[in-house]
Amino acid sequence: MNKENNIITLDINSLVKEVNKEGKDWILNGLRRGGVGFIIAPPDSGKGYLCLSIAYELATGINLIGVIAEEQDQLKTLYWPIEDGTENTAARILKHLDDMNEQSRLLCQKNINLYASQNSIACSNKLINTEMYNLALNEKNKLIKAAQHYDLLIIDTMREAMGSADEVIDDSLINILLKEIADRAGVAILAIHHPTKAVARGTETVNSVSASGLSQTIANSRVNLYIQNKTKGVGSYLQHIKANFVSNENKINKASIFWSDASLPYLHENELKKLNYSSIHDQFETKRIDTSVVKQLEPKVINPDDILLSEESKRMALQKIEDEKVINDDLIEQLKRHRKKKNFEN
Repeated sequence: MNKENNIITLDINSLVKEVNKEGKDWILNGLRRGGVGFIIAPPDSGKGYLCLSIAYELATGINLIGVIAEEQDQLKTLYWPIEDGTENTAARILKHLDDMNEQSRLLCQKNINLYASQNSIACSNKLINTEMYNLALNEKNKLIKAAQHYDLLIIDTMREAMGSADEVIDDSLINILLKEIADRAGVAILAIHHPTKAVARGTETVNSVSASGLSQTIANSRVNLYIQNKTKGVGSYLQHIKANFVSNENKINKASIFWSDASLPYLHENELKKLNYSSIHDQFETKRIDTSVVKQLEPKVINPDDILLSEESKRMALQKIEDEKVINDDLIEQLKRHRKKKNFEN
């Protein structure tokens, strides 16, 4: 690069140097340190639980959701559950930790912390130079100082953290605010925000502008995920609605969300195959199955090879799989006898 005129030449060495300049600074797929991303989620969609799964993924390097950058391993997360509060969040975490093996539990305890504050970090532009403005400024600086020791800061939710700021009128203020926190703390930010009412009701297609307000802030974000609420006959799913720097193979495209017995959301890699366990459990080779059986088995899916599970959870998972296999084997035998009888009668 020519420092005098900001020109980058197209010789191989210059281009490789530019590509590698920030190559090791990815925190999530598509989100670098100093960048801002969003999770757009309707009420009661499990966004708080999803935040924890992402934090666990970064802490352990285990692809629960599949959002960690490929070159990263065991990153630190500061999670600010300003909407649900630390009491409710702590109860969820205790349940999750109890279901983990010792190694994963220790990594999570080492690499994840909660930020306990119910004070907003922004306020309306109309209140500049007031006591409320100064309080928000003080809270912002406290958050920056705390976040300096982490790789990812999760703000859950942006609506609560904004205080009196309006998501339309004060959009540019929020955009500047998040960028300042990310730059000064040296972290990536993943903020949780709600969609428009039309998107939440399902009357409008989900896209990169589905968030309620904050149009400039969302436009300047680097990666956005969307959680689809459960609807009649359809489970919740997760998808990238903005992923400019995420490769096609790493993009999440309407992947169904599954829940462990400990209420931990994760994306099951074989979900789209409708209970095809062949690549997970050698003893279970079912390729096709009636949809009525799918509805019975789907909530019971547990992967006993999941290293986050405790030994007791693994034992219970294996027992469930064996029980289901016995049931299915019995159904197959009944079907064979029925067909044999029908063929004999014909």
